[in-house]
Amino acid sequence: MRSRGLALVELLLAIAITSMITAAVAGITTAVARSQEFENDRRESTVRAQAVNARLAGYITPSLCILNATPSTFVLWLDDSRLSQTVHGTEIRWFSFNSLTGTLELKYVDFPAGWTQEQKDEYDVVWPNISDWWTVLSFYEGLGFISTIRLSDGVAGFAVDYDSSTTKNKKILTFTTTFTGKLANHDVVTSSSVREYQEPIA
Repeated sequence: MRSRGLALVELLLAIAITSMITAAVAGITTAVARSQEFENDRRESTVRAQAVNARLAGYITPSLCILNATPSTFVLWLDDSRLSQTVHGTEIRWFSFNSLTGTLELKYVDFPAGWTQEQKDEYDVVWPNISDWWTVLSFYEGLGFISTIRLSDGVAGFAVDYDSSTTKNKKILTFTTTFTGKLANHDVVTSSSVREYQEPIA
């Protein structure tokens, strides 16, 4: 009877130890899987942020001047197509983060396709460099002359860092883009700069 009792106790101990080992292995396996999933999320966020930065750089690098920047928006003087060294409406590009749709958006002046050059010139006026550039956008939006390009979707957050205190810094825009992963949000920092900086004369 004592041998049978000891055998039963040994069996129960063996079962308990096996259960503990199984639980430990399962915990380790789960932790490794979650860690791998987290890294996959981070890697995907990095790739997406680099793609966003490439699209932004496609506008920033060849542009002439960063007209304005806030914590979530910026405005570019894209080119001087009139060769006037002044900013016309069609030369401006507005960039912003739409938190409601989770998208990065680019807006620009876009006149009706059937307009003559004279009609376009009437509204493609010069805007002084001291202008509130978002008021300029509102002016053209009120007329129905603004088109929007979606640069990226699935964005949880977008922050702009801009320092205009020095000649070198005023060429650079730094972005912190946040994407939502399965396990956590991931912030990725990128930057782009104007190749040849030129401010408007007025």
